[in-house]
Amino acid sequence: MRTVFFAARKIHRTYFSKLSSRIPDSKVIYYKQCVLPALKSIPASKIKEIVQNLIQEKQNNPKRRNKSVTYWKLFSTFKHLEASWLYLVYSRELSTSNADKMVIWNGLKYRQLIAIAAARGLNIQCIFMENGLLPGYTTLDAKGINYVNSVPRAPSFFLNYKRTGPHSLIEAAPSQIYSGKPETLPNDYFFIPFQVNTDSQITRFSPWIKDMYDLVQMINQVSITMGKSSPELVFKLHPASDEDYSLLIKGIRNTKIHFLTDNKITTNELIHHAKAVITVNSTVGIEALLANRKVIVLGNAFYNIEGLTLKAVSDQELIEAIDTIDGWQLNKLLRENFFSYLAEEYQLPGRWQECSDEHLEITASRIQQVEAL
Repeated sequence: MRTVFFAARKIHRTYFSKLSSRIPDSKVIYYKQCVLPALKSIPASKIKEIVQNLIQEKQNNPKRRNKSVTYWKLFSTFKHLEASWLYLVYSRELSTSNADKMVIWNGLKYRQLIAIAAARGLNIQCIFMENGLLPGYTTLDAKGINYVNSVPRAPSFFLNYKRTGPHSLIEAAPSQIYSGKPETLPNDYFFIPFQVNTDSQITRFSPWIKDMYDLVQMINQVSITMGKSSPELVFKLHPASDEDYSLLIKGIRNTKIHFLTDNKITTNELIHHAKAVITVNSTVGIEALLANRKVIVLGNAFYNIEGLTLKAVSDQELIEAIDTIDGWQLNKLLRENFFSYLAEEYQLPGRWQECSDEHLEITASRIQQVEAL
């Protein structure tokens, strides 16, 4: 069995190089070093799908949101040609490697998707890595990441799961000590975290919320419809987003809606003091569940499991979820077993950024244990 690591970023090439040193007969392929094309057929439908995903991501970028139809036609034509070329280049590199497995970071970005298509065209199994879903862990999955990962979705799986014992991560989270609620926060509020508009969580796994503008306008309309029964709603901008939301914020006159535009109050604090969390599919939803808070999910999320969260895929469903939140109870056993499964079986211990020897050994062993096609 031979394993290759495909790196689209320098930081991941460095990490993969350390992992590769722990796996016999493996190598790292860095996309910038792939220069020669192969002679083979190109899956036109797959290239079209990859380019359409890229265009959707770029159209959610504020710098390109107002580009003309002509611009997007030219952009699409160029990217079809580029993607077809890269497919041939990656196919040659992978075919000469004689690999059985390819480890790739994330797998939902433009060049990564092309590399995956090339690998699968050669019957090379793909293994995906990402940041951990839990503090102090890293993700490795032979199916995918985020909504398309391999975590079971049936409540019965977790209700019947036999955990090895209590985990400090689960037991400590609800009792985490915070100072008194900041005076700027309202009472009995719902916390709504912003996400990055160009992230795949929004562009690929959010069927009815196009972006954060859409999210705010929808929440505002829900609040207006609910009238006096509307709860206080607190939004926090995403720290990694460079988008200017000042006009959006100024345009909302609803006194029930509040925006936090700085990081003076942490996300964990906001979760701790919130009555519930409303999210499209952010990892903040996982953090809220860890803190034993109720969560309403608006998009596609792997943790959106009956008994663990509430789901809303329309304005009316969100109103109903808000109205019934007091009477709805999070299933304690389901929650504990869900996080036990993630910690005991699904996640890899250790943060990839710290790259300890123990983490490298465990990760290398898991990669070798994944069965090839």
